[in-house]
Amino acid sequence: MSISAYFLCLPQGPPDRAAYQHLAVCLAEGLSALGIPVYGNCNYWRRSPDPDDYLIKHDPAVDAAACTLVVATHSWRDYGVRLPELPSTSLRVFLDGSDEDPRKGYRDDYPRFDLVLRTHYSRGLPYPSNVRPWAFGLSNRIIRATTPSAGEREPVLLVNYRVGHELRRVAEPVITALSEVLAVDRTVEPLELVPDSSAADLQWRQTGRRHHPNYYRRLGRASLCACFGGMRVPPTRIILQWDSWRLWESMSAGTAALHMDLGRCCAGMPVMPEAQRQCLAADPSRPEMLVDYLRAEVGSLGRIGREGRAWALANYAPQPVAMRLLDALGLSQGARRAAGPGGAARGPAGKMTGR
Repeated sequence: MSISAYFLCLPQGPPDRAAYQHLAVCLAEGLSALGIPVYGNCNYWRRSPDPDDYLIKHDPAVDAAACTLVVATHSWRDYGVRLPELPSTSLRVFLDGSDEDPRKGYRDDYPRFDLVLRTHYSRGLPYPSNVRPWAFGLSNRIIRATTPSAGEREPVLLVNYRVGHELRRVAEPVITALSEVLAVDRTVEPLELVPDSSAADLQWRQTGRRHHPNYYRRLGRASLCACFGGMRVPPTRIILQWDSWRLWESMSAGTAALHMDLGRCCAGMPVMPEAQRQCLAADPSRPEMLVDYLRAEVGSLGRIGREGRAWALANYAPQPVAMRLLDALGLSQGARRAAGPGGAARGPAGKMTGR
């Protein structure tokens, strides 16, 4: 049986309302790398300034019901647009990367899907049986923009927040303590600052002004990047809205990522990073501990940066992310058969049975 995927995407909007569907991009890139064709209700995500170079392409001859998988994202709800009808003949997957607080109830859309992949997943909170932990992960855009360069890192801690989060405020004593051993760089590009190359300008527009070469250059030189985000659920250790762009950009750049101890804070993702190995974990109640650790473990930031990058690429680059989804749906063997010896799959699948 051949496998194909159909993505229900919102059309690209202007830079300040771009409807950036990052999770769909990562998954579509991974499926394409496996030789699985991806289609969409519209053309979405230009990979280059070439106006016809879309990752997800609309083909009038292929509808959602003809494909094995139908994938939608939370962006429909966020932008107040009604989600199209879903075919009953396909496996239905919902990519939920929203900031919604699960304690306030689950989306009405969840029951319509066979599988819901939820970023910001918090262990210890109740979820419907079709919900699984997911993560922002890495797209090819992020990987290309953050490829580490040769040379020594600067003893700099990058703090690049644009919006306030409770945990960013709570973790500020950690930043203050680390300023004893690292210079703190709080430079932030204004949202209106357009990159000066056509390729970067395209990505700046498509990502809702998140992509900027100036930031990636600073990130590539820094030794450590603050990646705090989210809020606490008192009186528990549980944190919400903890995933962040900086976490994945830092790891991809080989820059040590600074966050809470995600395991102890009940954060959930398919494969968890290990504190002080793939990321630097902070305890805001004892901020001096990290200073003592860095003074005792000379070279630890470089090691954490290298291990974090290797771990992120092995587990959260587009292809392993796509394989993880196919494994969850019992389709991984079919994906290998569909790709064939030449690596290209053979077009839309028929109806799925036995879900």
